[in-house]
Amino acid sequence: MTDKQLLRRDYTFIFVREGESWRSDHPNFLAWREAQTAIIELAKRCSKYDQSGIDIYFATTPPQRKTEGTPADLAKLFQLKEPVAADDLLSSLQLALDSHFADIEPGKKETIVIFLDHLPAQQAEIVQALVEATKKIDAEQEAHRLGVSFVLIGDNAEAQTFLNFLDDELEVAGAVQDIVDAKGWRAMKQSAIEKFLLDALLD
Repeated sequence: MTDKQLLRRDYTFIFVREGESWRSDHPNFLAWREAQTAIIELAKRCSKYDQSGIDIYFATTPPQRKTEGTPADLAKLFQLKEPVAADDLLSSLQLALDSHFADIEPGKKETIVIFLDHLPAQQAEIVQALVEATKKIDAEQEAHRLGVSFVLIGDNAEAQTFLNFLDDELEVAGAVQDIVDAKGWRAMKQSAIEKFLLDALLD
């Protein structure tokens, strides 16, 4: 596997973060701070492959979206002075999926990377949104067109169980193909960035 498999690909980052985790005494505060370097490094590499810039979503209601984003934009996101809870994954995910399928560019390929630190609300609807997305992809002619990679920041056991379900059981839930990869942030930090991106596409 080489970088050629990642060329001409769009990248979208979605951040789902509890409001409390911005406090320095919250367990996930340190987890986010440790993950920050790896996330920005990942963004730098994605920018190499996605010349139009990364789409960045902050999962508020309604979603905050930055198109043509840069690693510098991500750095600012980690330094917000008055952060708010960003816990509406469903709205951001649906908007990102709708945007993907609205683009009629031939050979469109995209990876959506979702960073979250807690069990999201509306789990059934999230599963359904992912299942419906797979039904819009021709499994033979558009293999690896869309990948959705979840990265859990911290050690929320309920969230990990849900992500494991998305990773291992999405086809049982009705998906035409497996488009989801899920990892803990420690695994991401220990992995080569290129390997992480390829795993998101090919696992």
